[in-house]
Amino acid sequence: MMRLKGKVALITGVAGSRGIGYASAKRLGEEGASLAIADVSDEVYDRAKELESLGYKVVPLKLDLRKLKDAAEMVDNVLEKYGGLTYWQILRV
Repeated sequence: MMRLKGKVALITGVAGSRGIGYASAKRLGEEGASLAIADVSDEVYDRAKELESLGYKVVPLKLDLRKLKDAAEMVDNVLEKYGGLTYWQILRV
């Protein structure tokens, strides 16, 4: 099923120890969404490679959402890369 084809999903907290963000990103990718994934950890790049290996379109973003500048740059990067944003999931676990 590709119910989210043509949609863009931004998911934060993808490198968290509980795996909720990564699982969400994977599921949204399965449904056809283009993904932007964000985390404060360098692990965001490993998660992006894992998702890309499954055939998903992914933009990794390493940032700290506690900083307003980082949050603004995150949205700007997603809009620049994909031209829009359909779904935004913020996780802090």
